[in-house]
Amino acid sequence: MNQPANITIRKSGIADRLLMWAPVLILAVLFISIVHGYSLEQRTVLMRYLLFTLSGVFAFILPYISFPDRNSKLWQIANLSRKQLFHRYLEHHRSVLLAAGAVVLVTALADSLGITNEMVGQFVLLTYGMFFMIGIYLFSASRYLSIGRESQQWQEGVKGRKVRKRMADMAKYPMDPGSIPSLIASVVIALTGMLAVVIGAFAFSIGGVVAESAIGLLLFLWGMKSSARKRGQADRHFYETNAFFGEFFGVSSGAQASREAVKVDQLWWIPGRWKAHGWAFMTQMDRKMPAGRFIAVGHLLIWVLAYQDVGRTLLIACWALFAVAHHGLLMLTMNEAVAPKWWLRNLDSPLHWIFSRFWAQVRWVLPLAFSMLVMRWLFAVIQWEDIGFTLLIFLMAGGILSIFISFRYERKYVN
Repeated sequence: MNQPANITIRKSGIADRLLMWAPVLILAVLFISIVHGYSLEQRTVLMRYLLFTLSGVFAFILPYISFPDRNSKLWQIANLSRKQLFHRYLEHHRSVLLAAGAVVLVTALADSLGITNEMVGQFVLLTYGMFFMIGIYLFSASRYLSIGRESQQWQEGVKGRKVRKRMADMAKYPMDPGSIPSLIASVVIALTGMLAVVIGAFAFSIGGVVAESAIGLLLFLWGMKSSARKRGQADRHFYETNAFFGEFFGVSSGAQASREAVKVDQLWWIPGRWKAHGWAFMTQMDRKMPAGRFIAVGHLLIWVLAYQDVGRTLLIACWALFAVAHHGLLMLTMNEAVAPKWWLRNLDSPLHWIFSRFWAQVRWVLPLAFSMLVMRWLFAVIQWEDIGFTLLIFLMAGGILSIFISFRYERKYVN
């Protein structure tokens, strides 16, 4: 029997590290500005909102940044062990996990001086936040790793055909049944994390911080158990799920097939020099990930916070954080299946692809501004300067990340 090969992975260069750490540092700075001067009670409330949000993020984003794995054929040839495959899968989530860990750390400990009773409480809060965050992440990662076979059965089986027919007859909506397990998984993961936050807050009202921390510990142990169970069959799960998502993202079907692609002349906000380039990026990005859903979920979460009357400072920080998060979509343009290097370098110089990436993201400015304007009109919490600040953060983050990505992805390509 063939033995698993030892694969040497190239160490990350400076550009890779900058690309990974820049969003983490931006988020850390934003949260430091939020928690400046916060009491332990205020930090606890903010931590709950943060974990509530992270539950939704992990429930949605993991399959899109994990599959299809462009190195999957190499892993097959090398005959990686189950443990190695599982680690390769988890490595896709490193940036997201680092960013989540950074904001949990900053929320609990930033702006703390000296060893006081409140400092001890902050370390307990940090422990709770880390246990909770890692637990919901491992649960989500384990659930999505093994979803391939179920999705394939829905796509090709009798149950899937019935659902497709009912949706077409009743709702006039051409739905791909293969996406149903992922949709169910997203709802289950999000509800699990959000309910755990609510239960933890209730436990705090009865037994204090120890009771709430116990909920985080239970979620962590559940995540570890799920992870250990799926790791034992990681090879089967990985290749099945990778094959399904490779087909799902590579072939337009269902609603995507019936939706007319945006036309170049409809991109009125992009200057003519970069209009065709921006159109190519937008078309490929939307094929790979339904960006509208991601953006809509973000708006919904912030509106929920506004309805909860969390205060102007926290609301502004959330808008700024959301403005930066928009540009995570640009990471898709580093995918060979979305934007091959040879195509980019043969068509134009990296400088013009920087501007093309930036202008493609400007499409989200109007929805962002409109949502904030309506919120100001309804709740009268945020001010005009807050809206201007958020839009400035959005534009600056888009420009910076566009430069980092083009520097990392295209500059070393040789024809």
